[in-house]
Amino acid sequence: IFGSVAIALWLIVAFFVGISCALTVSLKCRHLTKSLLAASVWVGAEFFRSEIYMLHFPWITPGVGMQPSWLSPIIGVYGVSFIIIFCAVLIAENQRSKYLSFSILAVVLASGILKFSPHTGDIPVICVQNETGVHYGNLELSRKALAESEDHTAKQGFILWSEKSINSRAMDIPHIKRDLLEFTNSHNHVFVFGANSNSGRKDSNGEILDYNSAVTLHKNETLGTHHKNRPVPLFKDGVPHHDAKSVKTPLGNIGTPICFDCDHEAIIRRMVTNGAQVLIVPSLDAISWSARQHKQHAELFRHRAAENNRWIAVAASSGLTQIIDPHGNRIDSIPLMDEGFLIGKVALTDGRTIYNRFGWLIGWICMGIAAILLLFNAVKKIQTLLSKK
Repeated sequence: IFGSVAIALWLIVAFFVGISCALTVSLKCRHLTKSLLAASVWVGAEFFRSEIYMLHFPWITPGVGMQPSWLSPIIGVYGVSFIIIFCAVLIAENQRSKYLSFSILAVVLASGILKFSPHTGDIPVICVQNETGVHYGNLELSRKALAESEDHTAKQGFILWSEKSINSRAMDIPHIKRDLLEFTNSHNHVFVFGANSNSGRKDSNGEILDYNSAVTLHKNETLGTHHKNRPVPLFKDGVPHHDAKSVKTPLGNIGTPICFDCDHEAIIRRMVTNGAQVLIVPSLDAISWSARQHKQHAELFRHRAAENNRWIAVAASSGLTQIIDPHGNRIDSIPLMDEGFLIGKVALTDGRTIYNRFGWLIGWICMGIAAILLLFNAVKKIQTLLSKK
C-alpha cells in the first residue's frame, strides 16, 4: 500500500517493541512478578500503538495473530497477547516454570484450533461488492441479487453496499437521492450504504469538509447515519466523528461501523453497549492493494464478532465481502476483486459478553502500568545523571 514509505512505518512499529523490551530488561524483581509486569508493558505499548497513537497499527499483535476462540468474549485480543507474553517471559526467566508455561500456552494455542459450531442465521442479507463507487452499478447488482434471492422476495432483510459506494454527498444530490429512494420504495428491506456527508466544518482554505458516512434507509426514510470514527491515517478519509450509536430498524437495532472502525476494539464494543444486535459494515479495500492486505484486514472483523458475540456482515469494495457468526466463524464470502454480490443470512443477538462489559479494560490497565514504569525509569535515569554531575 505504501511502497518504500513502509520502511519508516516498520521502524515506528519497531520503536514500540523496543520500548517494551527496554522496560522489561529494566525490571528488577522476581520471576513471576517480572513476567506479569513484562506482559503488562508489552500489552500497554501494543494497546497504545493500536488504539491511541495517531497512525494506528492494530493488526500486528500476538492476539490478532491467533484465531478467534472461547477466550475472545472474555479477554479479547489484548488479553490473549498478555497470556502469550507472560508465558514467554516466564519460560525465559525461570526454567522451573517452563512446564506450567508451556501448558498455558498449549491451552491458548488449542483455543484457536477448537472451533465452536457455526451459528445459523435467519435474516436475509445481500452484500454488494463493487469497486466503481457509482450508484448505478450498485443498483444493478442489487436488483440482480434480489431477483435471485427467494428469501428476499418472501422475507424482509438487509441490503448492504460498500464504504464510499457513492463517491459524493449522496443525499444532497437530487438525482442520486431520487434513485435511492425509488429503490428503497420498491421493496421492504433495510438498506445500508457508504457515502459522504457534510460535516459543517471547513479547512484552512474555507472548503467544507466531509464525514465518511454509513446511511441506513428504509422506504423513503433515513433511519440513521453513522460517521466514521477512525479515518485511515495518511489518506483523505473524512473528518473523524465520535458517536458509536445503534440504529433502530424494523428488523432490530443495528450497528453500522465503517471499515477501519472495526480494526479498533472500541467502536463495535460501544455500538453493542448501545443496543446493536447485529453489525452491518460498509468497508473499502482498494482493488489496487494486494490480496494479502485484503485477507489480513478481513481477520480483524472475525475478532470483533467473537469479542462482542455479534453477527457481522461486511460489504467490501473489492473484498473480502463476508458474513461472520458470533463465534468469529466465517460463514460465507465471495472471491476477492470480483464484482458481484453475496447472498446469506445473519441473526439478532442480545446480551453483552464479559469482554464487552469488563474485559476491554485489560488494554487500558496495562497501558497505565507501562506509563508508570516508563516514568519511573525516566526519573531514575535523570537522578543518575544528576548524581554524576
